[in-house]
Parts: sequence; C-alpha cells; structure tokens
Amino acid sequence: MSVYTTLTLAELGPFLARHDIGQPLSLEGISAGVVNTNYRLTTSRGIYILTLIESGERDYLPWMLALLAHYRERGVPCPLPIADNRRQMLHTLKNRPAILVSFLDGELPNPLTPGHAWQAGRLLARLHHGAQSFDYPRENPLGPVAWRSILAQLTPMLQEDVTTLELLQKTLIESETVLFCHKTLPSGIGHADLFPDNTLFDGEVLTGAIDFHYACTLPWIYDLAISLCAWGFDEEGAPRPKMMSELWRGYAEARPIDPDELQIVPVAMRAAALRFSLTRLRDFHFPRQGLQVTRKNPAAFLRLLHWLWENPSIIKQLGHP
Repeated sequence: MSVYTTLTLAELGPFLARHDIGQPLSLEGISAGVVNTNYRLTTSRGIYILTLIESGERDYLPWMLALLAHYRERGVPCPLPIADNRRQMLHTLKNRPAILVSFLDGELPNPLTPGHAWQAGRLLARLHHGAQSFDYPRENPLGPVAWRSILAQLTPMLQEDVTTLELLQKTLIESETVLFCHKTLPSGIGHADLFPDNTLFDGEVLTGAIDFHYACTLPWIYDLAISLCAWGFDEEGAPRPKMMSELWRGYAEARPIDPDELQIVPVAMRAAALRFSLTRLRDFHFPRQGLQVTRKNPAAFLRLLHWLWENPSIIKQLGHP
C-alpha cells in the first residue's frame, strides 16, 4: 500500500454521506505496499480502509469485491466490502475507482515465527478451498504474458548485466513450457500475493488476510510457491528452512499435495521468484511518483532466483526425501 493521491476528510464529505458508518474522525495515509493509494479512515463507529486504484487493470474490481463477500460468507477472515446506501461497493474519488472495506484487527507478523508460517499455510489452503464454489474465473494479470512484456521493457536496462538477463530469460521459458502449460495440476482461485505483510496476527494467532488485488485463477502449487518464497527466505534472499517447512506443513495438512504438484515444486518456486524479480525491477527502473511510496528492492528476489537454480533439490527443505 502507498499514497499517490492526497485526500482530506473535507474532500470525502459527499462520499461519507452515502455510507452509514458514523461520523468521520481521522484519515491517515498508509505507506506500506506498492500499487494503490490507501487510507485508514476512523469514524465514530470503527475503522475502515479506503483504497484508490491508481493504474493498470480496473475491470477486475467488481470481481474482487464479490470474491471477498463470498469468502466472508464462508467464514474466511478477510476484509468485508462496505456498500453505500444505494448498495454500491465501487465508487469514484478524484477520478479514480475507490473501495471501502472493513478493518481487520491484528498486526503484521514481526518478528516472523514458524508458528506464523504454519498458520499462513493453512490460511492459503482455506482460500483455495473457499473459492471452489465461486464460479467466476479471472485470468492471472501477472502471468507469463505479462512477464514477457515486462522483460522486453527491461531488456535495454539489463544489457550490461548479461547474467541477470539470461537468468530471467531461461526462467521465463521454463515457466511457460513446464509449469503453465501443465493441464492437470489442481487449479482454481488463489491469493497470488500472500506475503507476511498481507497477513495479520494477534500475537501468534492469525486474524486475517488482506490485499486481494492480484487474486486470480492459477495452479495452486504456484500460489503456494509464491508464499514459500515470501515466507521461506529472508530479506537478503537466504533460505529459512524452518519457516519454509512449516508453511508447507500447514498447507499440506489442509490440502494434501498430489504427486504431479510435488514434482513441479522447484519449477513453481523459480516462476514465483521470477514474477517478483520482474515487477520489482520494473518498479526500480520505472518508478512511480507519490506522496508516500514504497519501492521494494529487486535484489533479494534475484538472489533467491539464483539460489533456486543452484539448489534444485529444494523439495528436501520441505521435509521430503
């Protein structure tokens, strides 16, 4: 989350008048995250999160809001979209789409513990199970087609770093020809971004998941691989075996991994590392301007991608022979 567009409580007057959420007390920008503008809105009835969608695809927003409502109906801990007095959940503020959702109690997990990772794994499996009755697919907005476009955009900047360019190229080819062309892998809707900073905890107890903007239809083992990369490696890209194995255990206890998925785990993890290497490289070379903007260093995921190629027996880190 970031702040690219400034808002004041006075500017929110007409918007708030259409919502039965009490009297506004404060509006505070949230600097964590990358893509959209986010504010913490406090009223006499509670706390809410207001998000302005800044760029890229916007047609997915009704889909995402419906998915969140679907999850909440099934007891999955995630934000609840707030409708106005006309039952509308999608709005416009400063010429940008805007959504208002409930605030989830809890804090970001810091420091991370294996217990946090185990619960995150179970939550991811719950997200996969919970969306099986949601009959509206969404194409992955940051899958191989987007990766190829981003890599073409980055290639002029990487001409003097041949090692990195070749690493990205070979991983993209592998992802296209091995993972995403596989037709029998268990697939469905997943979060696609379940990093530690998209989970909330009360101490060691999970309270929910946030930021479903990249949720889409994808191979579930790839969604799990994203979280394994996010939780199982530190900020320098070095492995944290216990974190990795506990996240895997939490997930597998709730949804057993089938043999085809198990075999493709190394490829899926390299694909996950590629996805975040590319988007962070893009944001590094083509930064967006804003009041409070979070830019994430691509170096850690590039180091992770190198490590995954050099350690193809990653499955042993997960407790498998």
